[in-house]
Formats: sequence, C-alpha cells, structure tokens
Amino acid sequence: MRRQHLGKFLLALTAALLLVMIGIATSTQAKLFIVNQMALAQDMQRYTAIAYGSEAEQRLDIYTPLNSLSAGNLPVVVFFYGGCWGACETLPKANYAFVAQTLTLHGIVVVIADYRLFPKVRFPSIIDDARNAVEWTHQHIDQYGGNPKQIFLMGHSAGAHLAAMLAMNQAYLSTETYADVSGFIGLAGPYNFLPFDEAYMPELFGPPLTERESQPITYVDGSEPPSLLLYGAADTRVKPVNIEGLYKRLEAANSVVNKRIYQGVGHADIIASFSIPLRRENPVVLDAIQFIKSIQTK
Repeated sequence: MRRQHLGKFLLALTAALLLVMIGIATSTQAKLFIVNQMALAQDMQRYTAIAYGSEAEQRLDIYTPLNSLSAGNLPVVVFFYGGCWGACETLPKANYAFVAQTLTLHGIVVVIADYRLFPKVRFPSIIDDARNAVEWTHQHIDQYGGNPKQIFLMGHSAGAHLAAMLAMNQAYLSTETYADVSGFIGLAGPYNFLPFDEAYMPELFGPPLTERESQPITYVDGSEPPSLLLYGAADTRVKPVNIEGLYKRLEAANSVVNKRIYQGVGHADIIASFSIPLRRENPVVLDAIQFIKSIQTK
C-alpha cells in the first residue's frame, strides 16, 4: 500500500512540475516538446514515417492501443495539425503524439499525417495530400487493428479546415472511402473566412480554385457525416463566424451537427486539452470521445 501511495504521489508531483515547465516555456515548440515527452513514455504502439506518397513530406505515423491487433475493428481518427497551412509556425506530426496518446487510451487507432506546406505548394496540392493520407488509411488501417469502415476526420485550426474540406465535399474522396467516414471533429477550424484577411491567403488559395471553393461551408448539401464543432470563446485567432456559419449551414441542410463553446479557452488551449497534464476530466476531450463512442454504438 505504501508503494502505491508513493507511486501516486510521484505521479502527481511529476505532473505538477511539468505543468510549471509548460507555463515557463516561451514557444509553442517548447511546450509541445514537453507534452510529447510525456506522451511517448506512455503505453501505446507507434509506427512512424509510413509513406502515403512519393514526396518526403507525404508520411504518416500510426498510434495504436497495445492490444489493437488482437482487438481489431477499433475506430480510427485521422488527425491533421494546424499552422496556417505552412504560412505561420507549423510543427510536424511527431509533435502531436500527445493527441494520439489520449485517444489510444480510449481504444482508438490514430493516424497523424504530414503534408506539403505553403509556400512550397498551395491549394489544391495541400488538400490532395490530406485526401491521399485518408485514402491510404482506408486501404491499410485494418493491418493495425483499425476499422476502415469507421474513420473520423479530426483537425486543429488549419488542420480542421483540411478535415472539413474532405468531410463536406464528397468529391475529394473516393466513393468507398467517403461512405466510411463516420464523423468530423473540428477544433477551432476556419470554415467560413471570406473575405481573406491574411496577406498570404490569395496566393495560397488562388487559381485553379476560386475563393468560394476554398471554404468548407461552400460544399454543405446535407450528405455530410455527423460533425462536432469545438471552439474556445477566448480564441483570438479564428473568428467565431467560422463555427457559427458552418453550424447554421449544416443545421439548415438537416445534417447531424453539434457545437461546443468553451469559456476561457483560447486557440492553442483547445488542442493542449489533449495533453497529459490537462486532459483529466477536460470537457474538450470528453466531448470528442463521447462523439466517437456515440456513433460507434449506432
């Protein structure tokens, strides 16, 4: 018993110290490094740098619960990270192991994909990479214990835009893959951001796309998978009109959609909710897991 109490005390002390370190860290990269070191020490299986295309950036990592191969048919989350599609600080897939670790605890297989970034490429090349990562997942995830007929698309910020583009516009994915997309989870995503308010956007989303074709809200027609839109009321990066606009459009189309607005939560806070120090009883995490489980049991 004494050993158990000591172990719990040490875990609590470690978590407290790490929270202090995260608070002291001055950059997003430093904060993510800390939470990832915690995540990588946890129980999960990791398969890294799997090619879904021929370019160096077209690689993905897969995280599974330790019993995934024997359990099989586990729900799958394909997660896309943000960073202004490359126009601002963008950190590669390895920095988001903490998201995967939290989800694998709930029996979910997680795929996190890198993709080519602006200004090296622009749309539609970026969304092509996102599409190809999902297509690869649909074809191969059963080899890792995932259920290819239960894929959830999830992203934060610009990554939520990519996931939403695939979820809202069924023309991007093959008919078979789109039919097996069970839901979309957007964390503080830009879905309705015209007119462009950043100098890089006209070039990023320029021809052959029109401005409207760059907006996930454009494609809503009622055929979408269920959606969960998560947003922090203290977000100063992505405007509320993005969440409200997409929510209202989906509702009007009789699509299944829910939204959650969290008071006091900022743009980075909403993704940080998945980190080990912050995830305990965190409503962002609980809402995402409940959404996945509710569809899983239907």
